[in-house]
Amino acid sequence: MRIKVCPRCGSSNISLFIGGTTGSYECKDCGYIGPLIIDKEMFKK
Repeated sequence: MRIKVCPRCGSSNISLFIGGTTGSYECKDCGYIGPLIIDKEMFKK
């Protein structure tokens, strides 16, 4: 996953909501919600 910190406030206090290969995340500090991009390499084994 590419999201490590909130792009709005820079906080790393985020919640991830994943469904299939797409999802979203929410910053617990400022409430920002954005799209989550999941890298295909995560599913390769």
